[in-house]
Amino acid sequence: MVSKITVLYGNIAYVNADMHVNSSNGFLLHGSGTAEQYADYSGSVVGDELQEFWNLVNIAKEPLKSPLDHMYRIRKREPTRFQYESLEDMVVSRDSRPLKRGDAVIPITINNLQISNAVGMTYDWKKSPPKLIPATKKTVQDSLEKSFGFAKKLGCKSVAIPVMCTRKGGLSKEESSEATLFAIESSGNSIDKIFIVLYNDELLKNKQFFDEFYKDAL
Repeated sequence: MVSKITVLYGNIAYVNADMHVNSSNGFLLHGSGTAEQYADYSGSVVGDELQEFWNLVNIAKEPLKSPLDHMYRIRKREPTRFQYESLEDMVVSRDSRPLKRGDAVIPITINNLQISNAVGMTYDWKKSPPKLIPATKKTVQDSLEKSFGFAKKLGCKSVAIPVMCTRKGGLSKEESSEATLFAIESSGNSIDKIFIVLYNDELLKNKQFFDEFYKDAL
């Protein structure tokens, strides 16, 4: 078991940890929740990187191309460095193939943060409007276990994790916490500190639950 689990409230991008986890969808398209916090922290894409971003958008294939065009051509979201780095991984390394629930991506580095995208839930973009494919306890646990595996390989001793998939993902706070704890236990003693981050005001309302849950787990 890890030596210490701490429950924190605030913007996850500013938590001092060796590695961070982002709760992502299978397309690594960053819109809201922790993805928005990391995206804001990373800053806008400018100059040559902005041109490279649009080059990636242009060469993206289906099934990634439709949601990508929707977000950045129709909704006209501002490209960020976090999205740029994630998009490069999707288009170049994965040939536009989305990740499955339970997957995680080896960390990318944004402004000195190492961030692993963990996929608990995703969308079916063949439907109109896109259909949410919710998380399960297993997909959250699997994605976190993979992220912890990356942390171990990189020699990280502290990891910041958001409360996973309770906003859009379909899990209760109890289900999410149980899945997270199972993943932490599976990591053994390779990580010294785990920070469970309540990243919005709605989660803060339940801070007593999270404090007691993880206190009892130690």
